[in-house]
Amino acid sequence: MSSELSLLQSNIAVKKIIEPQFDISSEEHIEPQFDISSEERLKMILNNYDNFLGENIDFIRALIDETTMFLDSDNQSILPYAVNLYDYFQTYIDNLFESDDNIFSDRKNSIGIKSFLYFNAGVIAKKLFEHTQDLSWAEKGYIDSLTSGNLSLSLNPKHTSRAFSYAGSFSKLLYEGTEDIKCLEEWYNNDLKSGDLCFEIEPIYAYNSYVGASLAAKILYEKTDDIDWLKARYNLNEKSGDLCFNVDPKLAYYAYGFAGKTAELLYEKTGYIKYLEAWYENNVKSSYLSSDCDPEYAYHAYSYVAESTKLLYDETNNLDWLIISFNNNIKSNDLSLELNKEHAYNSIRYAVTSAKTIFDKTNNLDWAKLLYETQLKSAKLSLDINLENAFHIYNSAADTAKILFEETEDINWLKARFDNIITSSKLRSDINKIEAIKAFSYVANQSKMLFEETGDLYWAKSWYDNDLSSAELNSDIDVKKASYSRGYVADAAKVLYEITKDKKWAEEGIINYDIFINYIELDPYSSYNLIRKMNGRKEYLKSKLNLIESNIIIKI
Repeated sequence: MSSELSLLQSNIAVKKIIEPQFDISSEEHIEPQFDISSEERLKMILNNYDNFLGENIDFIRALIDETTMFLDSDNQSILPYAVNLYDYFQTYIDNLFESDDNIFSDRKNSIGIKSFLYFNAGVIAKKLFEHTQDLSWAEKGYIDSLTSGNLSLSLNPKHTSRAFSYAGSFSKLLYEGTEDIKCLEEWYNNDLKSGDLCFEIEPIYAYNSYVGASLAAKILYEKTDDIDWLKARYNLNEKSGDLCFNVDPKLAYYAYGFAGKTAELLYEKTGYIKYLEAWYENNVKSSYLSSDCDPEYAYHAYSYVAESTKLLYDETNNLDWLIISFNNNIKSNDLSLELNKEHAYNSIRYAVTSAKTIFDKTNNLDWAKLLYETQLKSAKLSLDINLENAFHIYNSAADTAKILFEETEDINWLKARFDNIITSSKLRSDINKIEAIKAFSYVANQSKMLFEETGDLYWAKSWYDNDLSSAELNSDIDVKKASYSRGYVADAAKVLYEITKDKKWAEEGIINYDIFINYIELDPYSSYNLIRKMNGRKEYLKSKLNLIESNIIIKI
């Protein structure tokens, strides 16, 4: 609401005092009798305005310009004289057709002058209202602006559009001052007429008027709960976007955004799928127009496209809508990564949900791969926002990698599965150590089996690393289990030494066998055969280490 009001206010601010769009010059140009460029002379003329009713239009223009200049400068002393200027217009109008020496002999031109005077009477009334906050000036300004518009209706639509727009702004002031719904309806009607009169010749001005009418329709809906006002608002917003699509894309994407929000509300109120489609279509246009020039606005628009198409999928069960939803959540995530991480986090989560549903429905492995990639993005974003959610997502990524391994038999997917389980376990260690220990032990056991099957050094290192992590985490929780894990660590180190001949693995093996043996020797329930077997492995590594050191000495 606040952004829309701001937009409206900025647009109303550009509605400057516009002269009527017809020839209102006198048949014979007459120079003003007095110089009115000083405040005192202006006051003198306005105080004796009856003496100047025969002056031509150039004189009247000068009066308007000087008076509004002083009013805009907050010169309060000019206020009583501004009232005289307003009365001068009214008296001039009354005399226009009655005076025998009327200098405007052509009737059409005289109607133009009359419209001009009524319009500028409204301008002065607006200034007087701004200075006094007296609603009677808003009432007078409304009548004058409306009269000006009706007089010029058949003469020139451009001037008439401005007059009705002014009448709309007065109706808005009257509504704000009285909360009379009739004033609200007049605000809507006059801004609507203003836009309709000039949308072909002045699209930006028409846009301004439609924005005013749209806001009035929004308030009318809120006051009456009459859905026709919501439909009227939607039509105006969409029309405004179409008007400015090729003229001013920024105005257009704002208008389409408001149209989308209104269509969303219409869908919620009616359940009609046509409004759901309208919500989608308007936000597609809004996101397209804003993506290059306003990424902050665009990432919201892409989210709305994603949200509306997800609902269209729910309504129709057509997977094409869900694919569009996925793609737009990805776009929203990409645009918001540097601007709003919370939004990026939510967008990628919705993309994960869509990708999973599409894969479940299609069994297409390309979607499984996209799901995996999106899960990793989501997990990385969650690290800074929701740590607990992060380890759940890494576990889900591990499940996806498992499916891909089973379908493709590509060992890299199995490695990816264990990598994600390990990452999840490390994150979980600060929250739930027991579950983390179980996960490390599981990966260690799986890695040991894979090493025995393949002889791949990668799996031997994975076996070592994960049993070591399990042992270290368990050291404060269950000393017995931690000590037995040290035995598994030592076995993995022994294997790594035998493959690599790197003495560091022999040293690691000896250290971990010692920790294991020292514990079980104190345990009355320990097996003598197990102790002897582990001592034998330790002595084997020690002999290898001694041999390495002896060779070094011989070489020296």
